[in-house]
Amino acid sequence: MVGPVRQRGGQGCADTTGRGVDRKSIDLQLLGIARSLMLISAVLIALLSSPAPSRASGEHLVAAVATKGSPHQPFGANVIDGVTQAAEQINAAGGILGAQVRVVGWSEDCSRERAAQIAEEIARLKPSVVIGHLCAGAAMTAAPIYAKAGVLLIAPGVRHPRLTAGDTGGLVLRLGGREDRFARDTVDVIKSRYPGQRVAIVADRTRQASGLAGAVAAELTRQSMTLSLDERIESGEKNYDALAARVRLSGAGVVVMPAQPLELDIFLRSLRGAGSQPPLVGSEILAVPSLIPTAQREGDRLVLMLPWAGLEAATGTEAERPIQPAQSRSSHPRRDDVRRMSRAAVDVWAMAARRAGTIEAAAVAKAARAHAATTNVGPVRFDEAGDALVPSYVPHVWRDGAWRALSQQRR
Repeated sequence: MVGPVRQRGGQGCADTTGRGVDRKSIDLQLLGIARSLMLISAVLIALLSSPAPSRASGEHLVAAVATKGSPHQPFGANVIDGVTQAAEQINAAGGILGAQVRVVGWSEDCSRERAAQIAEEIARLKPSVVIGHLCAGAAMTAAPIYAKAGVLLIAPGVRHPRLTAGDTGGLVLRLGGREDRFARDTVDVIKSRYPGQRVAIVADRTRQASGLAGAVAAELTRQSMTLSLDERIESGEKNYDALAARVRLSGAGVVVMPAQPLELDIFLRSLRGAGSQPPLVGSEILAVPSLIPTAQREGDRLVLMLPWAGLEAATGTEAERPIQPAQSRSSHPRRDDVRRMSRAAVDVWAMAARRAGTIEAAAVAKAARAHAATTNVGPVRFDEAGDALVPSYVPHVWRDGAWRALSQQRR
């Protein structure tokens, strides 16, 4: 047990034995401890603030951020899978600028809070590039953090327009289309495949469908095309015979219908029953298993505008889109799409780095905008905003058990 501490005459401190201890000796001991603490602190600061160990060891660090929270739970690991596949291929061919690529994976849950936390962790490592963040909110939260650290983000599958609208110094690239281009791409398809035809718009009263319908109507006006009818339907009706008759009388050669699968099927039965055979163009919310019988019955007369999924490398044709039963909305990226796009993102970064002759983020981003990269989803180049110069939506029809892309040529 430690005895009481005693002082003697203020000339020194007392130890537990009662013997005086010289103040100078104590001061020297304290000075030594202080110097040791300062040295330890300096080492810790150096370790925390130093660049990624991968760079010091002659490797390029690629950070892959998977998303494992709803609604992307089935697709989280596919980001890391795609990035890893691309890295393995690059390393087998000799690496990038004389160095191998090392992939490090993180996982977030779609929340802005978790995305910010992970982005801060990754930014401290100074990776050559970050690939991932499937949720729009998470990606838009993480992007400025990476940009502030001088780190390039390539986001596969995030379609929100604001991703590339922020002040990120050009260090954000979107590999995929934008959700605000449905109307433009839909009207372009109608104009090229069904030239000179009048267009009718039929939509349900949900916010999403009404918004798409309004955007298509505005785009038809902008492109000087004829809108023959624009109506909203009530859900739960047994038939839409009266509406089908009005569509026929309007002389519409094409019907655009953002609506739910059940209402679309009922409307098509009424339309075909009235003897009207125009093709119907629908949105991605229809790409669900319950629509398959309708799609089989309609054949090429039912066209869905689905998000661009790139080209199949082996054939150079648009990728097919098999239905995934667990998926209730196709607005979320598909499992295979995520893997392929994540792999393509690495291809974009690698080719741009080779062209730039450096892995410095700004130089790589500039090269990605200036030159098309050859990737597993086809050639990809980016505009000044950072958006990929690819179609946002592509027309698909149901054939041989999958939604298959159509070329945008006349019938």
